[in-house]
Parts: sequence; structure tokens; C-alpha cells
Amino acid sequence: MRNSLRNITDVVRAETIKQIVFTALWEPATKATLIPEQGNVNVAYDVESRNGSVIVRVRFGRHDLNQYVRERRCAELIRAEHDWTPQVLAIGTYEDHSYSVREKV
Repeated sequence: MRNSLRNITDVVRAETIKQIVFTALWEPATKATLIPEQGNVNVAYDVESRNGSVIVRVRFGRHDLNQYVRERRCAELIRAEHDWTPQVLAIGTYEDHSYSVREKV
């Protein structure tokens, strides 16, 4: 089942997303907007800050971090071959969530 507004808004609040961005990038986020229907197990947010925008993807478990590690490695391999893909800026865990912060395209 895809994530939908009715089953995720109580799980990851915009303030939590802003804290994730501050933890990952050391810059305050000014706005976090849910991007509905993005992925089967991720929740995606469009996050704005003074330095631009990023996409934050969140999974509901610290154990899911390995998926983001694999995705970052795949993106690095693609970039090494001079093909373009969004850069993964940070991955990690915050409270009970795993997250990936990537550049917005």
C-alpha cells in the first residue's frame, strides 16, 4: 500500500522533518511539505531552507537505514560513470526514523 495523507500525517510531523534536516545538514529548514504518493514504504518531503531545497525521504524504523546506504552507493557508482543522478547529501537515523536527504531536481 502506498503512503497516503491519512496514514502518515500523525507519524512524521513537519517539525520532525525540520529537525532531521538540521541534524543532517546543519541548516534550519523554513518549510517542510509532504509529497503525497511517493513510494511504497517511504514518506517524501520537499524541504526549503535559506540555501535552497532538498528532498527528505523517511522510513519508519531505524533498521531501514541499510536501504538508504545501498541507494547512496548506487548513486555514487552512477555519478562515477559520469551519468547524472541526484546527489545523496546525508543519510542517518533520527529518533525512530531512518532518513535520506538528497538534492532536489
